[in-house]
Amino acid sequence: MANTPASELRTFEVLVPAGTAKAAPLTTALTMPARIVEHAEVRVPPGPNGSVGWALGAAGVRVFPYGAGTWVVADNETIPIPVEGAVETGAWQLQAYNIGRWDHTLYVRFRVRPPAGRPAPVLIAPLDLEAVP
Repeated sequence: MANTPASELRTFEVLVPAGTAKAAPLTTALTMPARIVEHAEVRVPPGPNGSVGWALGAAGVRVFPYGAGTWVVADNETIPIPVEGAVETGAWQLQAYNIGRWDHTLYVRFRVRPPAGRPAPVLIAPLDLEAVP
């Protein structure tokens, strides 16, 4: 079996303020190191009821849904994003509008792995110096 890098989970919370116009959407950077995206999804908790729309982009280009002026409008849903062949730069963005009266938070999750030849990061636990004799 080939030695493949371990998957990582990158998560982002995007607060979309009430009154954010569709014509001037909020753009939030979802920055991570260079990674191959295996899976992506956006969770929209209950509440927006049609007042929030979003689109996912990579390196400044809209990825989902495809096409200028198109938005995903959801309520109490987790939407999977097709990512086959997506950019590996880590330069992702979420654009969103909120024409409602309340702020709403969208949750973006990426399951990623380092590009071939790059090791996965090593997590190092901090040393508790007070416990050392």
